Amino acid sequence: MINTDLTLTEKFLLLAMHPEKGRFTIAGMQLAYGIAGGLLLELSMQERIAIEDGKVVSKKGSRITDPVLSEVSDMMASSEKKRKVRYWTNKIYKRSNKYKKVILEGMEKIHLVRIERKKFLFIPYTLYFLRDKRTRDNLIRHLKKAILYPSSVEITGEDMALMGLVEACKMHKTFASDRQELKRIRKELKEVIKNSPIAGVVDQTIKDVQAALLASVVVVGAGR
Repeated sequence: MINTDLTLTEKFLLLAMHPEKGRFTIAGMQLAYGIAGGLLLELSMQERIAIEDGKVVSKKGSRITDPVLSEVSDMMASSEKKRKVRYWTNKIYKRSNKYKKVILEGMEKIHLVRIERKKFLFIPYTLYFLRDKRTRDNLIRHLKKAILYPSSVEITGEDMALMGLVEACKMHKTFASDRQELKRIRKELKEVIKNSPIAGVVDQTIKDVQAALLASVVVVGAGR
């Protein structure tokens, strides 16, 4: 069974964690944009934001108890003008280290991860160890089945959003190490996303995360 009480961003971080080494399996830039995309997608699924004329519009609702989602929602609601999804993706990206810390500390409290704070030559660093491997394994198993055999499972909007983040952040190796299976997963994931379009801000957020990652890779490559 998958822990359905977890937020989309918590599930994304679980997928991105190395099962043994206390680190993440994707680059910091990908992780940061994934967090930004996850938070926007979560707000969309809670119907706290929508897209009107290509711009993100905040929607009123009940109080958000999650501290990170609440801060992001308040930030967007207090904006003096409507902004495109890409603006908010980049805005949240810049604060992603702070948000990652808060989210992972929350995951530690429910015994999903174990946090170790260390120093090397007086430079502090933090390791995040997966404590509940079963929850991660169940999530991977469910999504892999949804990717390879979509007609055999009920794919929710959250599943689609999470698969969109997997595609955007190039996390395919989370699901397979065999070269041929990995090739199939890349192909089938694109088909699942293509044939199950996600409306509104969810679809636009995934596209903007992909575009932001691509643009960053191009900039890094040009600087070498």
